[in-house]
Amino acid sequence: GSAQARLPDTWHLHAQGQGSPDIDRCESAAIAHVLGDRQIPVTAAKSYFGNLGAGGAAVELICSLLALRHGNLFPIQNLETPADHVTWQPATPATAAGQAVVHSSFSPQGQASALVVAAA
Repeated sequence: GSAQARLPDTWHLHAQGQGSPDIDRCESAAIAHVLGDRQIPVTAAKSYFGNLGAGGAAVELICSLLALRHGNLFPIQNLETPADHVTWQPATPATAAGQAVVHSSFSPQGQASALVVAAA
């Protein structure tokens, strides 16, 4: 889309990573649909600390901002073997964070947001 055209060449996607099989399967399919063949690394900090409720998105964004600052992403905790339907690139400790993050967040109550932050 037009927003992607303005992103730097290298960036990462910070997914919701709810930890619910049905929700994660739907999110994974949406990520695959949006990214297509592009190999954009995907991470999810919620896998480290669980669902923090309303404060979760802010903490997750801080995790991605720190990854941008330090250059490397953090892998998705406990994702040893991605499901067969996963076509996107899960982050590893050696994965570069890139120069931007696209962070998506949603709640069971229906709130949803997406935020793009690019390094200066």
